[in-house]
Amino acid sequence: PEDLELLVTRTMPFGKYKGRLIADVPGNYLVWFSREGFPKVRNFENLEKGINDIYRVLKPGGVVAILEFSKPRAFPIKQIYNFYFKFITPSIGKMFSKDNSAYTYLPESVNAFPDGDDFLSVLNNAGFIESKAISLTFGIASIYFCKKKQ
Repeated sequence: PEDLELLVTRTMPFGKYKGRLIADVPGNYLVWFSREGFPKVRNFENLEKGINDIYRVLKPGGVVAILEFSKPRAFPIKQIYNFYFKFITPSIGKMFSKDNSAYTYLPESVNAFPDGDDFLSVLNNAGFIESKAISLTFGIASIYFCKKKQ
């Protein structure tokens, strides 16, 4: 339904943390924070278990929005993105970070993450309905929306 596409950019307080509410369906929204900021679903130790846990704690009719990296598929964006992500990003990261592995891990974790229809299957297998993906920035990121049954 249309309400899954409501995007807002207002900042909302959550304890001592603040964050952006990215999907707002009146009375049914999930905003999730950690000390490090928004958790990265692609970093769950067990993706299916993590998605099942989100489903378990979400109230019936609740909507989840997940923003994650994805892999562009269109020429020449795919080639530019892959070159930048594999060679430029780690080089820049090494200049600013003492942890050399941090910026090589990012491309590896994005490549291993099931994006697009594959991630929608993971959501659907957990029981979510009305799952959809909206590709952003030429496919570099995607917002996944899904809803828990009433």
